[in-house]
Amino acid sequence: MTIPEFITQMNASLIDLEHSLRCDEEDEHHANIMILGLPRSGTTLLAQTLFHTLDVACTNNLVARFWQTPLVGMSLSESVLGRQRLPSFSSSFGRTEVVTDPHEFSWFWQRHLLFDTLAGTYDYGSVRHRINWRELKRDLVGMNCVADRPLVHKPLEFAGYFIDDFVRMLPCSVFVHIERDPAEVARSIAHGRLARAGNIDTWWSSYPREYPELATRQFADQIGGQVHYLSEMYKTALDRIPEPRLVRTTYQDLCADPMTLVERVSTSAKSTAGHDIAVIGRAGPFTPSRPKSLPDAIERRMSQALRNWGLDQ
Repeated sequence: MTIPEFITQMNASLIDLEHSLRCDEEDEHHANIMILGLPRSGTTLLAQTLFHTLDVACTNNLVARFWQTPLVGMSLSESVLGRQRLPSFSSSFGRTEVVTDPHEFSWFWQRHLLFDTLAGTYDYGSVRHRINWRELKRDLVGMNCVADRPLVHKPLEFAGYFIDDFVRMLPCSVFVHIERDPAEVARSIAHGRLARAGNIDTWWSSYPREYPELATRQFADQIGGQVHYLSEMYKTALDRIPEPRLVRTTYQDLCADPMTLVERVSTSAKSTAGHDIAVIGRAGPFTPSRPKSLPDAIERRMSQALRNWGLDQ
């Protein structure tokens, strides 16, 4: 039995226990933190910073194995790890290694948002009415009940494309958006393809709504379009989040002065949920990373594509 097969069967065997852990609370009372941003824009460092400095829990690398039974995972994490935080601000293409560190929990979001088909056949508009929003909310509020504190989540474009539903479903949540130079983002995605997919031609990371159109293009145009279309989506989504519930930052600002951002998020939580999130630690400043040089042949095509998409000013 492979590890993925084991984890899948483990989750299936825990469904009854998961149901027994559901709390009676149906509404959100904790100021959960929802992180939004492009891939390779600093969302992982942002999640780590907020987790290590605020009195919040997270879907860590242990909880992430329980993508179908999150209350079991959260209960196990609280029992075994408690509230310890092992100081770590490192990651590799969005993946953290320390067990207590935040995980994207992408399988959880994909399961709830019915992202169980090939990206090319996934229609954000038509699938919206088939999503069980009550069940998703029950799991999110249930994790709050187990942890007895807010959680920092990293739903990224899963929330971005359904922002009206997230804002309405989670009235106490704070949304934190991070932005980075789009040319740096694009070149970092290219490195991600090489490192994670093993070649430059295989799609890697977030899918914009326009993926079917981009899928037939060469790699540089795909990456340029990926950054362009996801950026346009976020511009629209951010305008629909009430101002007190939205905190904006940049990768440069996060690295230079993370504690100012932490205080802003804490204050936003107070105005949204009626009580702030206590600041319990300190972080940074950090040295900003820059994408390494790409092979010459790849860089030439990337430079041209970024100019074509208006991303390399």
